[in-house]
Amino acid sequence: MVDKFKDYIQKKIEILKIETTEKISKILGNIVFGVIIFAFLLFFIFLLSISLALLIGGAKGFVIVTAFYFLIILILLIFKKRLILNPIANVIIKNTFQKEQKNEKKEINKKS
Repeated sequence: MVDKFKDYIQKKIEILKIETTEKISKILGNIVFGVIIFAFLLFFIFLLSISLALLIGGAKGFVIVTAFYFLIILILLIFKKRLILNPIANVIIKNTFQKEQKNEKKEINKKS
């Protein structure tokens, strides 16, 4: 009986290691993907901003584009919690609990 219990504990530890590795690898993959997309988006916005500033005309164009970005920064700072923090937390919580519920359903189905 003790040997079966030890085997059970070892298998649970192995499953936890595998699940943890899977979660970490997915998180890191998403982070790398996000960084790559962010880099290209930043480059795109940079070139678009220069083009727009030149299209508006000289120094006045650059001042207008800069003021626009300053306004966006202010809006993000004022509404940081509602626009950034809460949505990210909700996505993380939703993904975490959905996976746990799927795992629980699988275990219940195996026992049935």
